Amino acid sequence: MRNHQPTITFFAYLLILCLTLADAVTDASETLNHLRMGEREWDTFPETPEDSALSHTFVLDNTIQPQCFSLRQIDVKQAWNITLNEKPLGRLVRDENDMVIVMDLPRELLVAGTNKLYISQTGRPVPDDIYLGELELHSGTRSEYLSQCTVPVQIVDKTTGQPTPCRLTVLNENGTLMSVGNNSTDTTAVRPGIVYTSNGKVNLQLPPGKYQIIAGRGVEWSIDHQWITISDNVLSPVKLAITREVDTKGYISCDTHVHTYTYSRHGDATLDERLVTIAGEGIELPIATDHNLHIDYAPRGNELG
Repeated sequence: MRNHQPTITFFAYLLILCLTLADAVTDASETLNHLRMGEREWDTFPETPEDSALSHTFVLDNTIQPQCFSLRQIDVKQAWNITLNEKPLGRLVRDENDMVIVMDLPRELLVAGTNKLYISQTGRPVPDDIYLGELELHSGTRSEYLSQCTVPVQIVDKTTGQPTPCRLTVLNENGTLMSVGNNSTDTTAVRPGIVYTSNGKVNLQLPPGKYQIIAGRGVEWSIDHQWITISDNVLSPVKLAITREVDTKGYISCDTHVHTYTYSRHGDATLDERLVTIAGEGIELPIATDHNLHIDYAPRGNELG
């Protein structure tokens, strides 16, 4: 493998358009809590957890009305329910990665006075040591909070100069996956801190802050990255270039076990999202293994280009 150093090329005249949304943080709990219900998952975790659930209270009056909250989660593998004032609100993301998630606080569930967010494992007590914390309340909705700034990003093949499919990883200044305001489209597949693009172009939606944007395309390609700091009316052009590092002539990149939620009701990726991720990871021969069905991804793939 060649010793390839990531190259950062500035994309002239691109403007990061930031929406002027005042984000009033009304409450914060900055510590990470080690939670577990039942037996210890691995002996690498502390023998005794801090608690079996996370309970966070906040007081509202008629002048301050938060509409969403952000929360850092680490090593979540089982189902953990979130309630607001004893009403179902959602669940943590079942993902072991260190990530910041953002959820709406429905106005009809909030009350004047003391409100309570409660997060606990549901179902039978399968061992699951997790870390939660750094909870913050925000004045806007989830969409408004995460979409304050628009960051145009283009990823090209360094050899040809042409846009290339890839996977973008978005980390905050602490190295934690940061949720974005984007939703999946016919050219993107979005999860917390991860955006796949099938055409090498995406306008990332993010709140003001400092982030590292990393581009890659599976194990055969190099990576490129750039740190950006975004705020109102700040120029921060982003253009990333990656190149094939491994000579695979005579071989094909294959995934022999591909599911979609569309057909298998297994996992969480729709057919369109799966096709975008296949392109973004450089898979040349995906084999559909949807449950008890003969599925051909090619027709929809051709429609998406």
